[in-house]
Amino acid sequence: MRNVKRVLYGLLLIAGAMTILLESLGTINIGLTITNGIFAILLSIIFIDSVLSLHFFGIFVAPAIIASIFASQLGIESITPWPLISAAALVGIGFSIIFGHRHKSISSRKYNREFEEEVLDGKENAIDIGVKFGATAKYIQNDNLEYVNCDVSFGAAKIYFDKAKLKDNKVTLDLNVHFGGVELYIPREWNVDNKASASLGGFDEKNEPSNKKDENTIIIKGNVCFSGVEIIYI
Repeated sequence: MRNVKRVLYGLLLIAGAMTILLESLGTINIGLTITNGIFAILLSIIFIDSVLSLHFFGIFVAPAIIASIFASQLGIESITPWPLISAAALVGIGFSIIFGHRHKSISSRKYNREFEEEVLDGKENAIDIGVKFGATAKYIQNDNLEYVNCDVSFGAAKIYFDKAKLKDNKVTLDLNVHFGGVELYIPREWNVDNKASASLGGFDEKNEPSNKKDENTIIIKGNVCFSGVEIIYI
């Protein structure tokens, strides 16, 4: 996840620099100045960090301040700055009260106790996993597994495949992750065919073995947006 953050922050800074230069050259005209451009970049970094750490106050307040900076361009002068920022702060506090602060890092293992754990050991060959504003750990032990669908929004998921038995030595994982994080625990012997796309997000692999002799293959599809996925070989 640390590598994902570095990539996101690096891309954001590069995009901000290019936007400031293009505005100065007159190539684009969005009313951007160097000062509000720098503030917008810094607030965007705070927003991304808040999303990855599930800090609701930052998730809502940072975009509100950015919107206030560009109020004239957005045509929302009547509700900026304080009405919008105050409303965002109250919403952030409300979400924090409802969902708590327990998920301080969606990628840190020391918060395992806060994940809702479930063992999946049925006979189904297809599994659906959905997470919104929460955290879950799924231990897949199904026989004849063929397909797994995983939708994560503003949450975290850990999926363990080490005791799963695959149909025809192959399983497809359809990932749709937005503003969240997913950890995939995969046997070291398995082959990984990653066909998923990442928009302002990324994949990171840990403990990847040099030689894989197993016939089992996991095919990863879907989209990862403002999120990080870790593939951990065990």
